[in-house]
Amino acid sequence: MIYLDYCATTPMSDYVKDVYVTVASQFYGNLNSLHDVGYEASNILEQCKRQIANLLHIDPAGIFFTGSASEANFLTIVSLALAHRRKGRHLITTKCEHPSVLSTFRYLESQQFDVSYVPVNSYGQVSVDALMETIREDTILVSIAHSQSVLGTIQSLETFAEPLVTYDILFHSDCTQSIGKVDVPIRLLHSLTMSGHKINGPKGIGLAYIDPAIQWEPFLSGVTQQSGFRQGTVDIPSVAAFTAAIEESFQHRTAYDQHITKLHHQFKEKMMEWPMILEGHPSNRLKHHFGLRLHGMEGQFVMLEANRAGFAISTGTACSSSHHEPDPVFAAIGRTKEEADQFFRVSFGISTTEQEFNAFIDFLQQLIDRKGEPM
Repeated sequence: MIYLDYCATTPMSDYVKDVYVTVASQFYGNLNSLHDVGYEASNILEQCKRQIANLLHIDPAGIFFTGSASEANFLTIVSLALAHRRKGRHLITTKCEHPSVLSTFRYLESQQFDVSYVPVNSYGQVSVDALMETIREDTILVSIAHSQSVLGTIQSLETFAEPLVTYDILFHSDCTQSIGKVDVPIRLLHSLTMSGHKINGPKGIGLAYIDPAIQWEPFLSGVTQQSGFRQGTVDIPSVAAFTAAIEESFQHRTAYDQHITKLHHQFKEKMMEWPMILEGHPSNRLKHHFGLRLHGMEGQFVMLEANRAGFAISTGTACSSSHHEPDPVFAAIGRTKEEADQFFRVSFGISTTEQEFNAFIDFLQQLIDRKGEPM
């Protein structure tokens, strides 16, 4: 099977696996234990925080580890909203966010917060004017992902920083799809979240960062681990492997960019010959990500045919059932249910070879030829 679903998850690298096995074998203590074995585990955690902080240019005191980026999104956004609710209860996000972010805001709505969903253009981008029109006197937090997992569009977060600073509004971004692949303006954010398994690290480990200068309130009271941010014993082997994955992604960034750019341009040139639509922004996007629609074909059909031919791709989150509404992302950018059902996503990584990619291009060409031009 040729794997082309890197936006869903990535395989662990050999280096990351070696780090995980080594730490799991040699530093297995509970970091809260008072003996030397516990101290060794605690020391590994602090070393990892410092290493990540150096790579991302953040304060290690603001780093918290979670079981996933989804959990990190929930705990971060809720902790910030709770801490600043006396100033206001108005929150802003978009309908193009990850489901974990959207579900978090639905939860906050149930807790008497008022949520506004700033409109986006047909590429899924937020404009400064649209954001300014959504801001109110009681707005306390804005959450906009740096890059969108379905469309691949990268948001220009830099353009939002000045107005948010002016109005003293907290700025959070889900950077799960971006870290290690593209530059992220972390210095402009009050908080961010990311995941290990998107950068060739382990599953079951996420990271939340909250600027230590920003007040936050724990979601659960009485929690002693990680300054009260999240309960439970920290998984030190996964933290070490996650750290190794971040380190490796930064070390190999130049080689990654060159390889991904070459495959990206190769695929875009071929697309011009096909009855195919690229969703998301044509240039300001993740280069390893292609969200596509073929006229006259459902995305689920393309995915199943690809699977039969030995290629792993995805259909995004568009639902093909007639009694369901389109994914919120597609509704937000003005697509019909029929158009949403045509969507499929191809995403590749550093280990994707040109031979594998050419084989997939040949598969798509044969699929298009077999179906013929749509009416």
